Amino acid sequence: MEQRNKVLDVVAKGLNAGGSALVTGYDVGSVLFQKGFESLKSAAEQVPVVVKSGIEVIKPKEKRSLEKGILDYQKKIEGLYYKIGELSVKHKNIGKVQNSEEVKNLISLVTEYEGEIERIRERIDEIERVEKEESLKAMQKLPKLDEDLKASILLLINNAENEGSFESDTEKDTFMKTARCLISDEPVVRVLAAMELGRIRNRAATSILTEAEKLNDPDFTAEIMHSLTAINDPSALPLFREKIADRDIRIRFYSLLALYEFDFKGSIPLIIDAVKDSHSDMRIAAATLMGWKGQKEKEIVSALINALEDSEVRVRMAALDALKTITGKEIEFDVHASGEAISEGVKALKESVETKPKAAPRRKPKAMHRKL
Repeated sequence: MEQRNKVLDVVAKGLNAGGSALVTGYDVGSVLFQKGFESLKSAAEQVPVVVKSGIEVIKPKEKRSLEKGILDYQKKIEGLYYKIGELSVKHKNIGKVQNSEEVKNLISLVTEYEGEIERIRERIDEIERVEKEESLKAMQKLPKLDEDLKASILLLINNAENEGSFESDTEKDTFMKTARCLISDEPVVRVLAAMELGRIRNRAATSILTEAEKLNDPDFTAEIMHSLTAINDPSALPLFREKIADRDIRIRFYSLLALYEFDFKGSIPLIIDAVKDSHSDMRIAAATLMGWKGQKEKEIVSALINALEDSEVRVRMAALDALKTITGKEIEFDVHASGEAISEGVKALKESVETKPKAAPRRKPKAMHRKL
């Protein structure tokens, strides 16, 4: 019985070594615990560990599946130790059981699975190392506010304090505290400050945010553009006209919305250019906004007809809807067509729009004869 307890204690320890919960009912406090485990562990250590050749860089999203793989192997190890425990209970001669081929094979599998767990853990460690390195690189690449830009932003903040219009001292105090966070050394604090100024919607922030945009941090600029759109101050138009050609889709999108809202007629060429943007969402937005405006300028109609040849169906649908809204007519066009069918449809539509019906010839008035 004492020998059996020894093996059962070994099984309990083995389960724990595999990373699983201890077997219910096993006395893990047994004095035989350590000695029994050593005999099983030494046998297991004689089997070569699976060595991984090279560490593959894994995307962070795979980390969870790798961790699940560890749990799967731990469950397999738990099952193997249970099997060893069952074999030991059935035989009185523990030494003979431990040296049997069946137990040795089971131990070999345990060692193999432990090796796989170690390999997976190495891969996870590598992922975390790469993530940390990339995070540090990203932090190093983030633009830092130089002293001159800080000073110019602070000057505008002070001007707003003296000349801005606020409904109460509390509003003014909140505005000033938030605006000063734009010159924080922490990028996330700057972004949050820009977002909050958009929520406050006081036009005193327009010149401050416009100046802060000079930091050229895409995340910061995107939030500034968003806030300037919410503040609804036309004095920011020059910045919107400049940024509608920005590399960042978020910045282009907010600029497009602002131009539509503040100066559609004066920004028609820029909005038409947005229908040819590299990003489909921008093309859809530009077509939709032109439809909502409903203005029948020839260049708008022409741009929307050309958009019917866009590579994406969603853009073609937006362009067709806009044309229907502008013309007030039910236009027949198959947006799901392709190749020559699309080209022919666009050509026919252009002809129907551009060809004006000929005016009826004027009839000569009949001669009037005065009766004598």
